[in-house]
Amino acid sequence: MGKTTEVAADRAYDQTKTVLPKEVAQGVYMQHAPSLAALKLMHLMIGTAGGRMADDVRHEFRLSDIKKIDGIDNHSRKSIIPLFQELAAAVLTVDDPVKMTTTIGGLMDGAKVDYRHEVSGDVLVTWYFGRTFREMAAGSNHWAILDRQGVIVKSGV
Repeated sequence: MGKTTEVAADRAYDQTKTVLPKEVAQGVYMQHAPSLAALKLMHLMIGTAGGRMADDVRHEFRLSDIKKIDGIDNHSRKSIIPLFQELAAAVLTVDDPVKMTTTIGGLMDGAKVDYRHEVSGDVLVTWYFGRTFREMAAGSNHWAILDRQGVIVKSGV
């Protein structure tokens, strides 16, 4: 396991910061880059997953929980679905010059928006990170720790 996931696990207590693999923070390996609004969602997803970002597990949050975050509070089920579509279309390319391999894959394998209880405001959003993202996160030894509110609010969307 890389140091990035260890740092993310160690900082799970701090909901004001997000630990990102350096490769994601730089964005140099992403094709079909998502919009600013979708990137904010990606930061929340990675922050929610924390030290488990490299694990092949289902991650989740409730739309009511993210509505409490300044800068994201106006999203509905209908507005969040296109953001997940953008994230699903993002392509990561990870080059390993030591192994002499290049891996091309997605940020996510899929997402589900369960709106059975939408009337009560209880929309559950679940997702799986893609294998390429998980492998990159697992092997990452360099990270960026970003102020979550700075990413979400100060970017103007």
